[in-house]
Amino acid sequence: MDPNYGSLIRNFSTYDLYAKNESEALFILQILKDKNQIDFKSVIINNQITKGSTIIIKEQGWIAIEEFEKSSNSEQVFIAISFDPSMNEASLEIEKACRMNGYIPIRIDNKEHNNEISGEILYEIKRSKFLISEVTGQRHGVYFEAGFAMGLGIPVIWCCNESDLVNVHFDTRQYNHIVWKDKNELLEKLEKRIRATV
Repeated sequence: MDPNYGSLIRNFSTYDLYAKNESEALFILQILKDKNQIDFKSVIINNQITKGSTIIIKEQGWIAIEEFEKSSNSEQVFIAISFDPSMNEASLEIEKACRMNGYIPIRIDNKEHNNEISGEILYEIKRSKFLISEVTGQRHGVYFEAGFAMGLGIPVIWCCNESDLVNVHFDTRQYNHIVWKDKNELLEKLEKRIRATV
């Protein structure tokens, strides 16, 4: 349902609450209310929760959501990389290295959504166990996404093609980059780094 802090959730169904029927939905809502995680107003007509019903997630509810979505429990890896077609092969090798280690790679341009892109990027980074920052091409967004992950304490693996290494930003040069010449070397080095450090 993708609610915002302090906003009312309206027009929800029993299935949104993973309930089989209206009485089970109300039971779930009451449990969450008793835990001080939500407040809700239900309007029931003909044994159905109607559009007049609302839910608001309270502070304890947001704390529970954030705990549930902690990146340390995740199998997802966020890939920050230039969308230039010249990086397509590198992106495929990065995804392969993730899968070889049992992780699920995500690139934001491959995610279907109707939301504002920046919010989706931040949301997916927060849900990821680690981030791979492939800085070839020196895209500002790649650096921003890596910095956001670092600020959250999410590990970042840095990569760069050797042809562009001289251009790596001053603030990140001190990090141990995986320097690669071709896609095979990228796959081999990255697969080992993931296995050894995450």
